[in-house]
Parts: sequence; C-alpha cells; structure tokens
Amino acid sequence: MSSAMADKVGAQIKEGSDLYYSTLYLNKEIRNQAFLIEMLRREVCRIPESCSEPDIARAKLAWWIEEFKRTKDRLSRHPLTRALTLNELSRAHLMNVFLTLAAGIFEEVTTKTFFDRAAVTKHLRHLNADLVSLMAKLFEIYSSDDIDLILNLMCSIERSNAILGLRDHRNSPTLYFCELDMRTCGLTPQSIRSSRSSSELESFLEGQIIVVRSDLISTLSQLDRNLRKRGKFFTTQAEINLQVLDLALKKNCRVLESRMELLPIRKLWLAWKLKNWG
Repeated sequence: MSSAMADKVGAQIKEGSDLYYSTLYLNKEIRNQAFLIEMLRREVCRIPESCSEPDIARAKLAWWIEEFKRTKDRLSRHPLTRALTLNELSRAHLMNVFLTLAAGIFEEVTTKTFFDRAAVTKHLRHLNADLVSLMAKLFEIYSSDDIDLILNLMCSIERSNAILGLRDHRNSPTLYFCELDMRTCGLTPQSIRSSRSSSELESFLEGQIIVVRSDLISTLSQLDRNLRKRGKFFTTQAEINLQVLDLALKKNCRVLESRMELLPIRKLWLAWKLKNWG
C-alpha cells in the first residue's frame, strides 16, 4: 500500500465539498488518512438509504464486512482500503472498528424508530464511538473528556445531516427523528417518507432544526480554542452545518426541493478561521 496510492485517492476530494474544507488545513499524510477513513465511513453508513430493497443493502454490507476482514490480512480489493497506509497494528485496529460499525448498520436494515431524542443520541454514540475515538487520536486528541465532546459534536453533525439531506435519507429504514417529536406534529415515519413537499413537514423540520442547532452551539461552546483547532476536521463540519441550518430556516425548511449549501468562499472562511483562531 504505497503513499502514492493514498495521494492519488486523497486527490479525489471534491473541491468545494464540506469534506474538502474540513481537511484543507491538515498536513498531507493526516489529510489523506482522514479522507480515506471518512470516505469508508460514508460508504458503509449510506448503504441503507441508497438501496431500494433491504436484501440488497444487506448484501452490500456483507461485502464490506468481508472486505474489512480481508484488509486486516493485506488482501484489500477496494481502492479506499487498498490506499490506507497504516502499520499492521493500526490497520487491524481500524478494520475491527469498521467491522463493528458495519455489523451495527447491518442490524439497522430492518425498520427502526426512537422514542425520544436521548435515544437517538444514544444510538448515534454507540455507532460512532470507536471510530471517533480513533480519528480523534489521529489529530492528537487523547483526553477522554475531549474525545467525548468530539463524539457529541459528531452526533449533532449526523442529526443535522439527517435533516439537511432528508430527500436522500428519508427512504432509509432508520430515521434519526424521535417518535415524540413526530407525534406532536401529527407525523409518522411513513408520512415523512411519502411527503410530496417540505411544506407538509415545515413545522416539524423547523422544530428539529432549532433543537439540533442549539445542540451544535452548546457543544461547540464547550470546546476550548486549542481543541477546536486540533479537532478542525470535526469543528469545520459543525460550523458549516450550523450556518446551513440557518439558511434552511430562512428558506422555510425546503430541504426536499433543493440542496441547502454555503458558497465555497464562506466554507473557506470558516476553515481558515478555525485553523488560525479556533
């Protein structure tokens, strides 16, 4: 697994994307590895929402589970796993983390709901804890308290992604919304999936945005300047999502009709600010 291959895959980071700006000011080696790990996470996590049939999703997840096992033995087939430039111990540990993640998502392919917001967060923490801990150490974040804050931030990022990307996520078996919030607005998972326009969900989406936005602000405020700078891979994504949530509110939560996104120059400013000031 040569560094040249990692460079080649790392060069594929789409300019202008959130991932591009969250990795922009990392040094080259860490940037490549962070990109590869995050792309692997997204490949696995997005399988349920990308498949029309549960059996297809399970088959794809089973393929990835086998791929992670093969990668431990230097028998990788996929360009992302082949490009990882890790020593034996680090590669084995990372693959064990991905095996756990893929197995957890495999179990989610059946329809799943959550009673309250705490249950949503608990579930996301369980899915992402090991991978966030591993990535935090990649950025020299070792304190268990700091890692826990980064994990909370990651969970809020995932909840905001579920709102902002609802037109893609809503057909996934698992929706990261709770039953209590849906009932309050007279909704069910099925009615969210079958909605023809965002106007049918506006009250619900507005409430979700306000809650997640508050959680992002609260968690970011608990990170000191040094941690915000070292964890800029996470904090840049959080700051971008925070402003996109504000944009969605201004546009009446029209997330089913259009993709809400900041201008690249705004993302660049946020990434630069976090790099220099935290």
